[in-house]
Amino acid sequence: MNTTTNSRRSTALIAALLFLSPSIKARAQTSSTSMMPLPEDHASMWWAEGFPEVVPGAPWNRVIQTGHYAFVLDTENLTVPHFGPLPASDATWKSLPPADLELTIAVNGKTYRDAGTKGWSRYAGPRLIESGRFFQRGDVTDLIFQSAEGEALNVDARFETAAWPDRLGLILDAQPGEQAIQAGESSFGKIGGGFGLTGSNAYEIPHSPELDPEIFTLDFRAYVPADYRVSKKVSPWLVCKNHNEAAGGNYGILIVGDVAHARMNIGGGKDGQFSAGDKKVKLDAWNHFALNYDGDTLRLFLNGELSGETKIGKARTPGDGPLVFGRRADNFGDGYPFRGVIDEIRFYDRALNPAQIRQRYLNPQNEYPSVWMESFRKEGTASETRPQEVWNDQKLSIKFTAGETIFEHHAQDNRIALAIDPTSGRTIKTPPALAVFAADRPVDFDPGTGWHRINLDAIEPIVPENRTANDAIERIPFTLANPGDDEQVARLMFEKTARGFRHRIGTPITGISAILRDANGNPTGIPVQLSKNWHNDPEGGVYAEAWFHGLTQVRLPAKSTTDLELVIAYGHWGGVPAASHAQLSLIGWGGNQRWDESALGSWGESICYDPSQSQAECTITDVRPAMVNSMRGEGHQQWGWTNNVGGGDFFRVFDTSGDRLGHASMNADYLRYGPCLTEVTYSGSIGR
Repeated sequence: MNTTTNSRRSTALIAALLFLSPSIKARAQTSSTSMMPLPEDHASMWWAEGFPEVVPGAPWNRVIQTGHYAFVLDTENLTVPHFGPLPASDATWKSLPPADLELTIAVNGKTYRDAGTKGWSRYAGPRLIESGRFFQRGDVTDLIFQSAEGEALNVDARFETAAWPDRLGLILDAQPGEQAIQAGESSFGKIGGGFGLTGSNAYEIPHSPELDPEIFTLDFRAYVPADYRVSKKVSPWLVCKNHNEAAGGNYGILIVGDVAHARMNIGGGKDGQFSAGDKKVKLDAWNHFALNYDGDTLRLFLNGELSGETKIGKARTPGDGPLVFGRRADNFGDGYPFRGVIDEIRFYDRALNPAQIRQRYLNPQNEYPSVWMESFRKEGTASETRPQEVWNDQKLSIKFTAGETIFEHHAQDNRIALAIDPTSGRTIKTPPALAVFAADRPVDFDPGTGWHRINLDAIEPIVPENRTANDAIERIPFTLANPGDDEQVARLMFEKTARGFRHRIGTPITGISAILRDANGNPTGIPVQLSKNWHNDPEGGVYAEAWFHGLTQVRLPAKSTTDLELVIAYGHWGGVPAASHAQLSLIGWGGNQRWDESALGSWGESICYDPSQSQAECTITDVRPAMVNSMRGEGHQQWGWTNNVGGGDFFRVFDTSGDRLGHASMNADYLRYGPCLTEVTYSGSIGR
């Protein structure tokens, strides 16, 4: 039985110690030829028979195949139909036997085992995180865990695979699930307790003249969870007074497609209906709403900013119905219910000005004289986030059985990783015996992904004298040392986060090109895989927000040291627009499958590709002209995003019924990423 530990350590100090060794320092620089990838140093990931949402009847089997092994994951049931080393260079994953994957969580003395997933949706289910020449990373979210008695565990869990050509990481991440919204004053609030709306209850305030003046402001807080819609068929009313939108005197706020809309009816009927507001609410967060009418204009403020205004120019006639939070006031049909929490309600007999509303947003305890207010339980629990379940203790376990070999790891933690060498059948217990050192750059080793992470945040680009910012580059020298008697593989991930970009022209992340050079400044020819993300919807979870990952692997001969340099080019390389081809992660946007992007310079996307057609019904989705004035900015400046002028497709095939056959088994082979030339091959089949 093989076991491993979830160790993590910095390698910067190790490197410093190694550099004191004369036996290493005295050796000549390692040649680029000896560091080059071997023919089998590649990895690919694709859907076995096409993306199931595109190819009806296709299984949810995601294939990883490298030059050494293959691993197939049924992302619906979390089973492994095929796994093992490839016996010959022409062997495929279909020839390999199944393996057994078992994920368990022990909480409060009870054990729960994985029972599949909740399935694919725009944000959830199987997601492609990053993919390219060397490294494939995907996960499956919304895992289901059940006890032997069928009891479900309230958990937010995902399973991740991190594959290099000769290494496979299996990662289980599990956090206590969010508590259900508690009805009424049992709920958490913004300040003290709030009032929970579950979709089957409401907070109703009987009519009184002070809640229906001609001029007024309604001001309150609402926690809007991602599942605020109780029914997908209707848009919920957050607050509503006086029957419904067709009734004279009606006013309120409803949420349509995550956008808050203020409604008011003056005069009754369809012709008397008015609306304002065009900004999205923040999901899984507190929002501040202020609706007012000054006798002339209806305005909606969201989180301290004007969201929309509509000039009406009529005096409103007060109604006689109740003010209701959580549904439409007349409760017609299913009531158009809202799920969430409300707190800190204030009603004013005047229209607060924008500065006052801004202050109410910034400081909810900043009070102005009001005619009615409600803060609910002062002694209640205040929370900026939806409270989670409480686990007094937890133990996560991964057990992976391939033939006679058992790999397993367990720990009292919320994230555990099991790393294996599929070719030798051994568990990888420790980091590789090598050192990575980059001056003034944080370096650490991650046992799950198997990479040494080198952080590149806040590096100031170098702009040559008498040149423009389009000629900016970044130069990051680093050193690799292998003191051992055997060859080692250094797996490197160069990372920039959302706060780390300092380039000033265009949109830097869109056109990054990266190359490795030796100590003499010559290109090594070793590819640098480009993966990136610039989407930030909260559903992206830990991988949302902007990031860039430059991934590569370098072979280090025994007892060797070598100095290398990563060079990042933005707008130009050698005085002309740099070329790049990168995998663009859709985490935080939705869809979450393969999406690639070619660019000239860093002025926006040039061509986008959806080879499996999982997000669109064509292979080429965006084409944007380069080196012309942008579609945005004052005076439509140079060096920016340009309009999408259309896409394209290849081999559109239809069956005898006229239905188009989807793309199946679409694989991407990344040969050259730039900056002078890019080359990527997409291959697959039409139909199953």
